[in-house]
Amino acid sequence: MSNSQSTVPVLLRPDTNGKATDSDTSAAETGTQENPPEERGARGKTAAHLHVAVDKVADTAEHALRKAGPAVDRAAVKAHLAVDHMADNAAHSGEWLAAHGADLNRGSKRAIDQVRSFVSSHPLTAIGIAAFVGLILGRLL
Repeated sequence: MSNSQSTVPVLLRPDTNGKATDSDTSAAETGTQENPPEERGARGKTAAHLHVAVDKVADTAEHALRKAGPAVDRAAVKAHLAVDHMADNAAHSGEWLAAHGADLNRGSKRAIDQVRSFVSSHPLTAIGIAAFVGLILGRLL
């Protein structure tokens, strides 16, 4: 958010008497005539109070944005650092898998070959083991 002032004129502001006055724009500039104070009455006072309330809310929001700006910047820096760290870890993981992938693949093929050999040489024992494991898993789940 920039520090420049808003270009939207505030038409009614309370003066020292609590009456609404046109502080930023004259009637000649806007092409309208201002109602005399006695015709404005409660509506003019209400509008003036609403303008003051809106100004306070806007000032509070602007102050909060100024305060939040550095915190948002710090959070963005930390987020970028976290992403960089994760990218480095992913790159290292990819390098490790590339280097050890063939070993892992050979190990899994060796385990599958051993299971096939056991099932071929002991089929009834393999069926019994599979049934027992299935029964245990069925009870647990």
